[in-house]
Amino acid sequence: MADADADVAGTLAPQRVAIGLLGPQVIAYDLQFTLMGLSIAAIYHYYWRHGHLVKDTLGIKILAGSVIFLNFLYAITCVQATFFITTHQSRDYYGLLSETWPQCLQPLLDGMVGFLVQGWFARRTAKLFKRKLWTWLYLVVIGFVMVVCLGGAIGVTVTSFNLLEKGYYDGLNLMFAATGGLWLWGSAVVDVTNTATLCYLLQSRVQGFNERTDGVLRKLIRLAIETGSYTAFVAVLGAIFSDALDGSSWKQANINYICWISLPSLYTLSLFTTLSSRDRLTTELHAPPAFKNPVNMPSSFLTGNSNPLSRSYNVDVVPVLQHPPSPSHHISIPIQSGAQQDKGKEEGQQVEADRRSEHSDSSRRA
Repeated sequence: MADADADVAGTLAPQRVAIGLLGPQVIAYDLQFTLMGLSIAAIYHYYWRHGHLVKDTLGIKILAGSVIFLNFLYAITCVQATFFITTHQSRDYYGLLSETWPQCLQPLLDGMVGFLVQGWFARRTAKLFKRKLWTWLYLVVIGFVMVVCLGGAIGVTVTSFNLLEKGYYDGLNLMFAATGGLWLWGSAVVDVTNTATLCYLLQSRVQGFNERTDGVLRKLIRLAIETGSYTAFVAVLGAIFSDALDGSSWKQANINYICWISLPSLYTLSLFTTLSSRDRLTTELHAPPAFKNPVNMPSSFLTGNSNPLSRSYNVDVVPVLQHPPSPSHHISIPIQSGAQQDKGKEEGQQVEADRRSEHSDSSRRA
């Protein structure tokens, strides 16, 4: 073939090195594309199947729209990254480590998606505190850790651009490890704290005397664990890789890609899974009640329509159905016809006459 004459000599890294450096990235992007498809299905289910495009509040619309837009930008960078790592011809050791500027933006987009979703979960959890002081303290502490996480993601982005402009230099591995560990450890702390606090506050409201209310609360606890566990697990795993592996060897340089590349889709799934569950749980809570059972949980917890810092938590009630009384508690009231009533009246008069006659006979004998 004529094109064979255009071949040029070049330095190639050993095959095992290529697999060690590019293999984790390929696996990470394949996993990300799979989870991206699941998140798109969750978005479709939420908006087109349940009609929330019109029903949602402005705050939820802004949050969901921002998350979707950031995921769209992130998807573009993932497509570009897979194209680059499979087609570029610089196949020596440092060429396999090289990145493009869209890839350098990935940690920033990743951190922004996590910041938005974690902030919504933190605000949702804060609604359940009975005192405003605890609400403010929780939001301030969690907000501080979230800002630290975002700072770590920005640090990874800056370090990536330094690698792109200056090439590999001494101390680069330490910068990646420090900023990446700060970002991922912080994300794990926020996810675990939000989930654990929410479960504790919900469990404290399980009162044990009404199956409907307790059942909804237990479902909320299970949902909180399900939606918060996988993001926390992946973040913890990535943080461990960032701290334990210094990246000095090709065998460990890119292993943490497997963990953090898929985080935006995981956060998106967590958000829209929780939002979609509101319809079913709200229906169970607000079924036609026989009476209202006072439970110390805001009804806005599911809908997110009110300000958690300005409402009274002691007057909220959740309507529930009381179990119908057992048949043994029913009182039978006999209903008689007119003829039966006349007959009963005559029998009563006869009994009264007999009683008076017996009384007069007793008096005469005395």
